Amino acid sequence: MKNVPLKILTRPSFLLALLLIVSFVFLSHVSLVTFRNFPFCMDEHDYSFQAHLFAQGHLYQKISINEEPLRDTYMITHQGKLFVHYPPGFPILLAIGVLGGIPGLINPFLSIVTLFFIYKIAISFVKPSIALCAVLLVATNSYFIGYGASYFSQPMTLTVVTIGFYLYRKYELSAQSSTAMALGLLIGLCVLVRQVDALCLFLVIGSGAIYSSIRDKKWTHLIYIIGFPLLSILILCAYFFLLNGEFSICTPQVWDRDCPILHRNANGIWQNVSVVGLKYYRSFRYLTMVSINQRFIHNLGNPFLILALGGLFCKINKYFHYRCLMSVLVFIILYTFEPFDEWAQYGARYYYPTLGAIAILVAFGLNRLGNILPRYLLFAIITISLGYQLMNVRHDLKDYSSRFDFVETITKDIHQHCPGHSIVIIKDPHFYFDASTFTSWSDFHRNFIPSESRFFVYNKQEANLLNKSYPSYGVCEYNFSNNGSIN
Repeated sequence: MKNVPLKILTRPSFLLALLLIVSFVFLSHVSLVTFRNFPFCMDEHDYSFQAHLFAQGHLYQKISINEEPLRDTYMITHQGKLFVHYPPGFPILLAIGVLGGIPGLINPFLSIVTLFFIYKIAISFVKPSIALCAVLLVATNSYFIGYGASYFSQPMTLTVVTIGFYLYRKYELSAQSSTAMALGLLIGLCVLVRQVDALCLFLVIGSGAIYSSIRDKKWTHLIYIIGFPLLSILILCAYFFLLNGEFSICTPQVWDRDCPILHRNANGIWQNVSVVGLKYYRSFRYLTMVSINQRFIHNLGNPFLILALGGLFCKINKYFHYRCLMSVLVFIILYTFEPFDEWAQYGARYYYPTLGAIAILVAFGLNRLGNILPRYLLFAIITISLGYQLMNVRHDLKDYSSRFDFVETITKDIHQHCPGHSIVIIKDPHFYFDASTFTSWSDFHRNFIPSESRFFVYNKQEANLLNKSYPSYGVCEYNFSNNGSIN
């Protein structure tokens, strides 16, 4: 009987639960304390804005022509409607947090769900102890922690993609109708969160399940896997139709700016192909490669990456490790067709949803090392990797905190110089502070309507126009010098 508590404490299920609890507490602390429970960049603010609208039971905010200057980056106005151009999936989930007064805990919770399913996938291939070590290395990875405590939508797609791998593994083993249905629903959910990520998930996981269902002549499964994503596409098109009057999977602004397939000045189809093709080639060469090297590989960390590369050479499963690699490659390729020079606050966020697949490769790599090395050497490798990652976490959290301090300093100074119920004129949105702050003036152009405090605009013309709708608000011009000192 004396050994009963010890047996309980050493059970993999208990250790996993303990790891998940500690990780959730830590991520919550980072989100609420280090990150101030604050949507740092404009993307995060826009998700928060839409979540507040959903929490109030609205799809959009009604505005007048005079209120047009209140439109923030990535927001759209159409016939008196103000809304963000993102799909509704993540803002709906974030709205639950808004209603509960804890929006900053949504992504930490999703991150814990991700860790749980990484473990569930891993133990279907390796021993529980190896699976736990892989989960521990993910939980202490700075890349995982940064986004896991943020207001970005990528942690939700990471969770969805990781569950997708779990369901695919389950479908490989049993090919049950309920699993096919769940996989189809999951891909459909991803459509409503991030369209490109859903396409990646469909190509990597959905294609494998489709092949299996056709091979086994399970046509009902095929309908589930294809039908539910198509239904979600229709729902998303209907959502944007209600907002901007166009039945499309995304807003026209996204097609024109982010994913162009037609060049307005091209003379004929071949010139269009060459011009647009050159654009994407340059995107891959000058943007994608930089993002891979400086913001993806760097933020993953050398130990994590080396273990994952080692996992590629394991023969635990005939194809699963290749599908994990395929996940990374498909995300990189497809996001080349959405040209970006991303302001990577915590690393390459467009590739972040592949972290679960990479974690499985890490488990494979650890398993291989465990088969060829003495136990004490494996323990040493895990300990060194863990220590390396914890050092990075300490350094990065200090760096992140200084960025939030910077924003907090400016915000307090704005409040000091411009009283409540005022229209604040801030600088040119194209002016950036020092790159280490990850901040530009556009990040201070945050407007909730109605506001009991301040509105933010870029020039006097916009202030005068807005003043027509809010005559009781004074106009205050706020200045901030280029060298970082406040005037």
